[in-house]
Amino acid sequence: MLLDVLIFLPFFACLFWILTTCWVAPRTSTFHPILVLLIVMAVYVFTDCCYASANISPKVLVYTTILADFSAPTLIPLIWMYHLRLRGQEHFRASQMLWVVVPTMLGFTTLMLTMLAGIQNIQELQEMIYAGGYSLDLPADELVMIAYFLVTTWLFRGLLVFEAAVYIYLSIRLMRRENLRLRHLHRLFEGKRVRVLELQVFTILLVFVSFLPKMFMTHTVLMAHPWISAILAVWTTAGICIYCYFSLFGAQESISLREMDNVMRYNYRRENKAEIIEEMIGDLVEDAEEEALRRIQDKIGRNLQIDEWQHAASPADVPKSLTANIFSAVAKSWDDDSLLSRFEQLMLHGQAFLEPGLTLGDVAERLHSNKTYVSRLVNNTYNLAFPDLINTLRVDYAEQYIVLHRDARQNEIATACGFTSASSFNNIFKKVTGMTPKIWLATFDHQGHAYTPGPEHITPMTEPAVSE
Repeated sequence: MLLDVLIFLPFFACLFWILTTCWVAPRTSTFHPILVLLIVMAVYVFTDCCYASANISPKVLVYTTILADFSAPTLIPLIWMYHLRLRGQEHFRASQMLWVVVPTMLGFTTLMLTMLAGIQNIQELQEMIYAGGYSLDLPADELVMIAYFLVTTWLFRGLLVFEAAVYIYLSIRLMRRENLRLRHLHRLFEGKRVRVLELQVFTILLVFVSFLPKMFMTHTVLMAHPWISAILAVWTTAGICIYCYFSLFGAQESISLREMDNVMRYNYRRENKAEIIEEMIGDLVEDAEEEALRRIQDKIGRNLQIDEWQHAASPADVPKSLTANIFSAVAKSWDDDSLLSRFEQLMLHGQAFLEPGLTLGDVAERLHSNKTYVSRLVNNTYNLAFPDLINTLRVDYAEQYIVLHRDARQNEIATACGFTSASSFNNIFKKVTGMTPKIWLATFDHQGHAYTPGPEHITPMTEPAVSE
């Protein structure tokens, strides 16, 4: 009894996440793809659990074989279409839909052959197949039985291997284009954000690995060693739960560990309510559109009844991060241009601009692109040449660095901010801001500004951050 509970854990997990997704995330952009995927996955996992259980009758296995031939070949195309939706693709082309339709023909073929041969005959044939290890000699006149044997064994497994190979090829290409790397996952534990697509691609590979052993094991082997099925079932359940948990954030480009902890937004007590709500507002502000932020600002001002809110300081009164000015206009275009997404990830999160002597060729090589295309992308997107963009980012970083390290020497500031020399730093800083670093700091203090840090990804640490 306990063994059967373990074997059927993946099926129960699928049912749980179908209900949870319908309850928690019905309005996300990825809801329909993930729901269809979960339903098909539940059907296939159920057939796989029945295949591994010793308490399932042979007659039931006949029906589960039909369901398996319908669901298993359809599962991989649905996973890929879900990844496409995560990349922002709203509608699927006919060729993409065809990848789902064609495998389902295998299920119809199995159903038709089962009806022609009869349930009892198929049941006896399956028992012979399980005992013979898929090497079976049938009389030449049993054409329906031979066709059933070929379709449900070699054709079925051959189609799955072919689809898996295509999926692996597409996944590798996707990883290269979107700069998806397994090493990026450690950022979660550093409090940084990781792309949902990146998490989902690597998690589904974890689930795939749990199904691979069963592809090469006969029914007889699984019945003789039930502990193998139990271990694989627990592994599969863990992978499905992680995958489905990440799918709740399908509407977001990226998530952090804190956001995952706060998936149930109102899970707080009286003593920590203010802290958690503050974190929630901060997370929502990062995702909100500019128009939505304006409406929220007006609403908060009306609720607090503070006149000063309506007369907030003008942009001339409060210095704004140069980097925020540059990237804010295109921050929402990541879904539309994968190269732009990777470029901004490299500059903002990777802080590549702090590397002395960084060239356009270096950036193009890291983005797996060419210099001409990257240069055109920078010019068209930011209205700046590549050297000017890098210098602007360095000067912005230097402004914040100067405020945090007021006693630092110019050569120390230059090194920390990616400049090759103090004179180069001084000249470029004056060209961008119109004043020398010392005059800029004096003006900053004279105007009585409270230090307002830039985005998290460009704010210097309190200790000197000298680039290697």
